Amino acid sequence: YKKAEKIALELYKESKKPFYLADSAVYLYEAEYKKNPKVLKEVIDRFEKSVSKVDKPVFYNYNGYLLIDHDTDVKKGIKLVKKALKKKPKDEYYLDSLAWGYYKLGKCKEALKILEGLKDKEQEEMKEHINKVKECLKR
Repeated sequence: YKKAEKIALELYKESKKPFYLADSAVYLYEAEYKKNPKVLKEVIDRFEKSVSKVDKPVFYNYNGYLLIDHDTDVKKGIKLVKKALKKKPKDEYYLDSLAWGYYKLGKCKEALKILEGLKDKEQEEMKEHINKVKECLKR
């Protein structure tokens, strides 16, 4: 990821194409976040400068999920995920992101309704989300 991030950033600087900046944000997060959580600010800044210009659902979802998962701006994250879902309404990863946003807002019934409709519930992160949402409903 580190090499890919460096290449994507170089391509962005040469071409000024926002796709490469968004791509570099993904690679930067994957390469560095666990070692250095402070990098999240740079990742979000890169997405802010690129995502709407690229208009690709994968980047809307990635950016939105980060905002949701890291409690940076859950409502904005949900808006971004919904943009991804407009382009790919049946994408289970995007639906999982939306459900996770609802969970973070305390809307656990809405979250569970979405998660129960997913076919790939055995994917590890989705299982974790389902369990947390069910715990939320018990409270």
